[in-house]
Amino acid sequence: MNRMEEEKLFLKEDCYIDFKKFVYMRRGLPCALTHLEILLLERLSLNLGHIVSYTELTSAFDNEIELSDIAVHISRLRKKLEDTPKAPKNLISVKGVGYILIASL
Repeated sequence: MNRMEEEKLFLKEDCYIDFKKFVYMRRGLPCALTHLEILLLERLSLNLGHIVSYTELTSAFDNEIELSDIAVHISRLRKKLEDTPKAPKNLISVKGVGYILIASL
């Protein structure tokens, strides 16, 4: 089963990703996500709490997306998901390795 079948993933008590509607609900307010952002979040959520390597992320897009592009999309995601994007608590970088998505319920 993939995350899109599960529909929602709660990252915090009042914040969740709705994979069916392509939206992040934050304290009752919707924040639209792009198709690519949803795909990145789905891949990260399948490995919730574990490192997803750069290689694994680029291969999820059949290597059609560059690592630098992923970094840009992760940065944009942080602006939507995090209270303080420069000090993330849910979408963490592991320098030289990849990223971790953490649910902090």
